[in-house]
Amino acid sequence: MAALLVRISDWCIEHRLGSGIFQDTPDGADEVEDSIFINGNLARVLVCTYEITGEESYLNEAISWCDYFVDTANPIRTSKGNDALWWWDVGHNNLYLADTGTAVHALFKAFPYADDDRKKKYLDALAKFHLLVTEGTDRDPMDRGQAPSPGWIIRDGEDAGAFGVGYRKGQLETRTYTISTACAGAQACAALHSLTGDEACRKTALDAAYWLLGQFDENGVIPYRIEGTVLGGYVFQGIHYSLEGLLTSWLYLDDEAYGEALKEAAPRIKDFILTSQNEAGYWGTERAY
Repeated sequence: MAALLVRISDWCIEHRLGSGIFQDTPDGADEVEDSIFINGNLARVLVCTYEITGEESYLNEAISWCDYFVDTANPIRTSKGNDALWWWDVGHNNLYLADTGTAVHALFKAFPYADDDRKKKYLDALAKFHLLVTEGTDRDPMDRGQAPSPGWIIRDGEDAGAFGVGYRKGQLETRTYTISTACAGAQACAALHSLTGDEACRKTALDAAYWLLGQFDENGVIPYRIEGTVLGGYVFQGIHYSLEGLLTSWLYLDDEAYGEALKEAAPRIKDFILTSQNEAGYWGTERAY
């Protein structure tokens, strides 16, 4: 596994991940060259490879990407008049909370190794992202005539704690989205709480984590919910993003009741994962991975 991480990390350096946009990539990869969720995940891989090998070039490349990410944030006022930040998704199409939640976690991963000035910048970006998801925007951030957002956390009803999408298909989208709940909610907010001790972040993460747990069925499968429907072919996306959020909350929220609830659900999730691996060693195919 360490050798694989080194191979991936060497590729990231070769193609200059730290610049924010992959350079000289294979044909067909141009549409994801500046993807914040792909590149943010690879920045996390670089930090992990540094932790295993001690090779500082991996850490430096990850830090460079985090700097690029923070520097390309877009300022916005929330519905309550506070300063927040948002980022474009792949191809500058939308404000997409799931992608952003994945990306900001790279800041958390790199945080212990950053200098003091960077720590302040990274923490400020994380805090302003939390304000974005909780308080929304005072206008359409993309200036396309779309509605402003009151915030993307569902506060009432059976989906309380879940997150909406962001903006998608030319409109504000506040209906439940499994992946943004996992990445922007349970994962990113638990990480921010671990750095600040902020109780509002803790509640956001814990509510999101409990909603995710409640979505798993008796077979250990969580539906991929988006825009009021379930995408049946995306089983493994729902599981792996949700598990990362659930485990991040478990690691950093120190909530005994939640820990017990996760332990209760874990055996059936584990059994599904172990029994659904294909002969090639993978789970799913293509985008359904």
